[in-house]
Amino acid sequence: MTAIYMNDEDHSRYVDSILDSFLGGILKDRIRDDVVLALGEHLGIWPESSRSDDEE
Repeated sequence: MTAIYMNDEDHSRYVDSILDSFLGGILKDRIRDDVVLALGEHLGIWPESSRSDDEE
């Protein structure tokens, strides 16, 4: 699978929109890191800041 790197701000909004669709604010903060990891591992969508130097 080819990785997609999104601008960090856009990626954050994307994750927030997914969480807002399913959860209220209390749970959103608790599982945000898990959602970011799942997006990366299962869909190949990562925030730009997670790109390693050798991938550029």
